[in-house]
Parts: sequence; C-alpha cells; structure tokens
Amino acid sequence: MILALGLGVIYLLVNYISEGESDLGIETPSLVESKIKKETLSPEMATFIEARQALPTNSEVASLLAVGDLSFSRGVERMIIKNDNFEYPFTELGDFLSQADITFGNLETPLTPGRVIQSGEMIFRSDPKMAKILSDQGFDIVSLANNHTPNFGAQGMRDTFNYLDEAGVAYVGAGEDGPRAYAPVYLEKKGIKFAFIAHNDSDVVPAYYRADEKGPGTALIDEAELKAAITVAKEEADLVIVSMHSGTEYVPGPNSRQTKFARAAIDYGADLVIGHHPHVIQTVEKYKDKYIFYSLGNFVFDQSWSQETADSLAAKFYFTKDGLVSFTLHPLRMYQLAQPAPAAEVDAARILARLDWPLTEANNYTWQGGELSLDLETAVLVNSMASGNFEKKEAADLNHDDIDEEYSLESGRLVARQGDEILWQTPETWWVEDFVVGDSNHDDQAEVAIALWRSGDFNSTNSFWPSRQSENLTVRQFLLVLQSDVNGFKPFWVSEALETPQCSLSLKDVDDDGYQELVSVTGDYQTSPVCQPQQVNVWRWSSWGFVPEWQSEFLGDWLNSGLAGEELVSDSAVD
Repeated sequence: MILALGLGVIYLLVNYISEGESDLGIETPSLVESKIKKETLSPEMATFIEARQALPTNSEVASLLAVGDLSFSRGVERMIIKNDNFEYPFTELGDFLSQADITFGNLETPLTPGRVIQSGEMIFRSDPKMAKILSDQGFDIVSLANNHTPNFGAQGMRDTFNYLDEAGVAYVGAGEDGPRAYAPVYLEKKGIKFAFIAHNDSDVVPAYYRADEKGPGTALIDEAELKAAITVAKEEADLVIVSMHSGTEYVPGPNSRQTKFARAAIDYGADLVIGHHPHVIQTVEKYKDKYIFYSLGNFVFDQSWSQETADSLAAKFYFTKDGLVSFTLHPLRMYQLAQPAPAAEVDAARILARLDWPLTEANNYTWQGGELSLDLETAVLVNSMASGNFEKKEAADLNHDDIDEEYSLESGRLVARQGDEILWQTPETWWVEDFVVGDSNHDDQAEVAIALWRSGDFNSTNSFWPSRQSENLTVRQFLLVLQSDVNGFKPFWVSEALETPQCSLSLKDVDDDGYQELVSVTGDYQTSPVCQPQQVNVWRWSSWGFVPEWQSEFLGDWLNSGLAGEELVSDSAVD
C-alpha cells in the first residue's frame, strides 16, 4: 500500500550529475573549486543555523538489549541434537538479538567437552560450539557470575573463557583470579563506552566458587569489591551496567539480599542493574532515578513445566553518554522447549503485568496485516535529541579502496574522512539533520542518504521553515542520496522539498524481503528549530527513487508520556 505523504514529484538525477555541473554545493577536493556552484547564505538560512547552533549537542544513541538466563545443557542440548541444529534455540527470533548495538545475557553453563547431561542433574555442561552460535546470533557480552559456570571445575571454566574469546564474545563476573573476575569489562559502541560488572550471590553457591589467587572462579557478591570496581569504571567509561545473580528461585519478587545489593550498586554510581537467577520474571524498581530489573526470567532454558518459567522478558535500553533515554520491553515465551519466541498478545499482557509497574500503551505497528519487523528504536532515537542537536558516526568503504571512511555528523555538517584527510563535506550553507550509510537503492553498493536543510531549491517546490523576518519562506528540507567511486562523491538522487521534514533516518529490512527500506521519523518544526516527532515512515526504493510505502499513527502523546521516566514504553513486537 502506497500512502501519500505530500512528497511532491520525486525524480532521479539522470546519469548522476557530472563533475562541475552539480547544483548541490558539495565540497570535495577532487573537484576544481571554480566548478562548484557557491551558495550564499540567505537571511532565513542564517536564522535557522543560528537557532540550531544555540542548542545543546547530544551524543548518538546506543542500544543495549538484555535477556535472561541461557543454558544449552540437559533438555536444551537434547532438542539441539534432535533437530540437528545448533541454532535451534534462536530460530523463532530472526535478527532480534543482532539489531541492538550491544546484546547481553547470563550464560548459565560452562562450555566444555563432555558427556550429555541428563534431566534432573544440577551440574551443567554445554557444547563448545555454542560460543560461536552466541556470537553469530549477536551476543556481545555474557555474565558468567552464576552458580553453574564452575560446575566442571577449573578446566571447565578455562575452556569457557577460551571458547568465548575465540568467538569474540566478552565475559564478565568470572576469571582466572579475583582481580579479573571483579574487574569491569568495557565495550564501546557509537562513541559511548559501557562498563559491565557482574556479581554472584554467595547464598546460591559454595564458597570455593569464588575466584582468588588459587585459581579461576566467579565474583561473589562483595560490596567493597563492587564499590571499587564502580569507582574505577566511572573514571574509564560513560555508563556502568551491573548484573547480579541473586534471589529466591520461582518467586515473583526480590528478596532483601537482591534489593540491598542492587541499591548499593546505584548508590555507588551504577546506571542500570539487571538481575538473573530466579528463573521467573520479577518486579522492576526505580531507585534514585535509576532502574533495577530484578529478574528477566529464563531466556533459553529447559524449564517449560510452568507458565512462569516459560515466560521471558527482553529489555532494550537506549543510552546517550549522559544516561538512559528510554527502554522498550519485549515479552517472549518458550512455546516450544528451549525456544523463545515473541509472546502472543494475551501472554504479553500477563508477562508485562509481572513487572508490577505502570505501562504506557504503545502503538501496534503492522505491515500488510502481519507484524512489522520494526520496533520503536527510530522514534526513541528522535525523542532523545528533542532538546538539542545530534552527533553521529558511521564507517563504510564507499569508494571501494578497501579502507573504511568515517562519516561524522557534527554541528549540522556531514564530513567524510579517511585518516586525517577530509574527502568531502557538506557546505556551510546546509544543515544536515541526519544521515545513514547502507544499500538504500538495492544495487549491492553502499550509499549515503542525507536529510538536509538548504536555502533555495533544487527544483520548484513548497517550503515550511517559519521565518520570523519574512513571509518568503525559503529554507526547505530535502532527501539526497550520494554514491562514491574512485573519482569522488556524486549525487545520485534528490527529492523535491519535503512537505513533512524527516527528523531521523535508518535502514531496516522491515518486511523480511531481503532488501533494506529507508525508515524515518517525520516531525514538526513549526514552533521550534528542534524536531517534534510525529510519525514513523517506511520508504521503498523503486527504479526512479524512494516511494512512500507506510506510515504509523501519530506518536506524540504516548512518546512524551513514555519517555518522561515515570512510565515504561512497551512493545510486544520483536524487531
């Protein structure tokens, strides 16, 4: 279904635009200076840029997806063997896990060679091949601070460390000795540095499970060690995430040991606490403006003997360098043994109710009668920049020299660099709202899609930036697609001026057809130079340009309430 979005006529720039004939004002060292049309800064554009430059700058948003307990032992291993498929536990999730910038879970099993573990046994062991499966599915880091990691002794732990290292999956909360087990582990995404710390409650393990100078083990709960690690992490990282393995199994709420440790972590400076071990979903608490998820329940486990142990919750958190912006909740359920899947509507409502927390009703996005493979990330991203400008960086090899260029958006200018060399940049007479790098036109090559503000016009069109000095409104927004080769960057396609401006851009395969669509959030700038998000839009590339394909209902009311920090935004669809 094609929806009219007031785009006007969209056209293709025939045969690109030859060097020296571009009316786009792109600065590139490969073009002779005299061949570039120099734009003059109109009073309206100067007013626009001045208003934008006066706003604070926000860092890019990075997402952290947290899931519950994972074990590939006992019944899970039997299902893997029965189906002859090591990816069996994840087959109902699509690319859900890999869509986050960082994906984190509690790996509650050693990865070491050995016999098949039988039902009813309480020592776990999983096939070492699962380390690569975790990596392939999108896991970036796992906690090993639990009561099963040491089940096969020092050798089992060392095997686990080695297999995870080989697969490129970081681990926290265990190590060859105490300092390694208690040390923060750092990951950096989109210019934001995260520190992870994990502790295991001493009331669920024997004392000899603690890592020390005698050999490997886990980080048993120790508030002095916790405080020291958070203190170091606060110096090194932007954000501190603490994982705790604690609580009473199969009980819907935290015990006093959980609340004491979690609140202490926040007192010492943690930004978020994520709990595991009870094997059921427990309540969430907001403490000193920080969130504690006491238990996310099972994620992949062989406990389908009750409704509560088969239920699961994934939480996707969105951070800037300054802290948590928002989060979305994704109810899951193991309808088949050890195989989490998106929860049906009736199950999702029950799962969210276990949090004992007020929930904001989220829009239910649909795609031609089925679930749209798109979560609220784009809308959350835009709302996070609602008080200021947006910084962003991406890397890609557009000029095919086997070296990635860095594309950075800073103060409204998009700059492409290779090392210290500036390959090109947008002119000072433009303001770039957002950009995305990827194969937007389905030609198996990456392009840069840009939402830009510009004075004047590429062609005849309407305008909508409200000038305060004149009724002649000349500042307009356009979509522009650039391609690059060894000869430099060339404009490939440009829209007419947009009647509804785009606040953010991303590329997602929303309908699972193997091609990425352009996903944007449109907004209102009539009363402010900052985007006020209105709708999510999906654009599909045709042979002659982007065609508007789908749009959501209006976002404003529930976004504003959900991101106020007092309520949660819930989304029962897996992205």
